[in-house]
Amino acid sequence: MLSDQIRARAGTAANLSSAAPSELARSSNRLAGPVEIDRHTQLGGTSRLDRLTGLRVFAALAVVLVHVGYHFTNSNTVDVAEAYGYTGVTFFYLLSGFVLTWSRPHPRPGRFWWSRFARIWPLTLLWTLFAFTVIAAQERIPGTLGQVANVLLLQAWWPKGSWYFGGNGVSWSLSCEMFFYLTFPLLILLVRRLGWRGLGVTAAGVVAVQVATPIVAALLGMPGNIYFWLFFIFPPYRLLEFILGMLLARAVTLGLTLRWPRATSMAALAAMGGVAFAFTEYTATTGRYLDRPFVALAVIPGLLLLLLAAATQDLRQVRSWLRSGILVALGESSFALYLLHKPLYLFTSRFGWWDNSGHLLATGRLVLFIGLALATAVAIHFCLERPLDRALRRLPGPIQLCSRLRTSPTHPTMPGTWPHLGVVAAAPATALRTRTGRGRFSRRSEGTNGRSEMRSRPEPPRGRDARPPPGLAG
Repeated sequence: MLSDQIRARAGTAANLSSAAPSELARSSNRLAGPVEIDRHTQLGGTSRLDRLTGLRVFAALAVVLVHVGYHFTNSNTVDVAEAYGYTGVTFFYLLSGFVLTWSRPHPRPGRFWWSRFARIWPLTLLWTLFAFTVIAAQERIPGTLGQVANVLLLQAWWPKGSWYFGGNGVSWSLSCEMFFYLTFPLLILLVRRLGWRGLGVTAAGVVAVQVATPIVAALLGMPGNIYFWLFFIFPPYRLLEFILGMLLARAVTLGLTLRWPRATSMAALAAMGGVAFAFTEYTATTGRYLDRPFVALAVIPGLLLLLLAAATQDLRQVRSWLRSGILVALGESSFALYLLHKPLYLFTSRFGWWDNSGHLLATGRLVLFIGLALATAVAIHFCLERPLDRALRRLPGPIQLCSRLRTSPTHPTMPGTWPHLGVVAAAPATALRTRTGRGRFSRRSEGTNGRSEMRSRPEPPRGRDARPPPGLAG
């Protein structure tokens, strides 16, 4: 009897050792309804989440319909439905917080800020200048200070519509993104310390602030233009959406997944479709649009479920058309699509291409414009955006460069053209030290020719500067 029990246990152990990793992971999960929590798994940065990249293009298309869709339709109901597409920006903010937390970016804040600047600013500057010059007669152009704020991506900090919607109006959201990136190195230190209880309390607090502040502002009779700016444009308020994305990513790294991700994503899409239908019917009937912060709050749960479902399926390596090469390429080009769609429409409308005749012909023209915008975005992403990003990432950022020049201006390992700058800057001081005998020197004989070499030995660095200068591949 005892020998039979030993054989049975040995067989069970063999079966477990030969089981697939995914099956073992499922067997260790604790189920809570549709949610699975594996407390023994620490993830993050180890898997590509291509589904999330594929979803980006649909959020960008929602924003495209907000700005150009009504030019192709004669239906008030369709126009209203398209107008609510600004929730695509909420999706981007949630996704941005999720992806940055998941990917574990460069630990040095200066290098991280420089990489984000290299990613966003060049293409934004290009289309901002295009709006200020080529299509200036068709756009709302701010004054000199407003133009400077747009170039520096600071326009969202001033409650003036001609500033934050001036030039290429969609770039206001990138002003918020730059603020998110500025605060991210501190936020990630706090989020990574959170356990399950901390995540729940923090998420509840964030949602409470999102709900309470616009209600209090409305009860106090805040002017409509300030209310709109404060709860749709103002970067600190939109930071709350970014933080929710970070909290979700932290939960996934702790082992949170969905038991039925495909069914959950379909349910989330159906729920958001029902919300969009209800909002559209209300506005089409009453002529009143719902307040933007509450519209965003209504769709945030569904968007978070979509992110979680997509991440779950990617972690399980489930095949999907969202992971196809075409969708991933379009998702990677979504930033270019977001920036160029409005300037592209204004520029091409000069030639009379998009006359709105209504019905099927107008729909066909809308499809044609979206195809043109997507093709242009892909070309700009692969031929301009990505090469510029890579070139700028290879350069030292301003903080890193200043640190190098301050701590070791003549360091021989400084890459690129910077060694020449360091040598030129340090030449007078080196000559003075050599002539006056100041500084610390050492003599030693080299070879057999009897010549001695004078070499300068600088003071050893102390504290944080004791580390060698970092490379440029971060």
